[in-house]
Amino acid sequence: MITQEKLKELVEYFPETGEFIWKVSKGPNKAGSKAGTLSGDYVRIVIEGNNKLAHQWAFLFMKGYIPELIDHKNRLGIDNAWENLRESTNQKNLQNQKKKKSKSGYSVVSWNKKAQKWYVQVTNADGIRKSGGYFPYIDLSLAVDKANSMRALYHGEYAIVENFSRYIPPIDELNK
Repeated sequence: MITQEKLKELVEYFPETGEFIWKVSKGPNKAGSKAGTLSGDYVRIVIEGNNKLAHQWAFLFMKGYIPELIDHKNRLGIDNAWENLRESTNQKNLQNQKKKKSKSGYSVVSWNKKAQKWYVQVTNADGIRKSGGYFPYIDLSLAVDKANSMRALYHGEYAIVENFSRYIPPIDELNK
């Protein structure tokens, strides 16, 4: 494993942008060139045979260690600016993940066919589901607001905040 000292000899990390620049020329990597390649939704950098994600290298560069989990506050895996990174736990990281959208188009807001209403339900830090209640079809914006306030309450700084787009899916689509 590469130490913080060795890492700083080989690359420069720019906390404001999250970019890494090679300090030395080695193989195809030329001094002064940008380090890393896009790998899915993340940037990956191989340093002396050690293949890691850029946010892991950023933590080693800044703090001297690589935590078990690192969260991107804005949920963009390619944004490795230091202010966007934070050490996390699995539970907290899950709270900040992009969720699979429901028929409403918003996470934790679903359509209840039987009641013919929007239903808000958030899982707290202990894994316990908390109900935010039911909302009439026309009040999707209120359901989204309730979901945002509940996520803020139960997820704190890891809460996802979604903006209501004014689009309400047709009822016949919701009841399919």
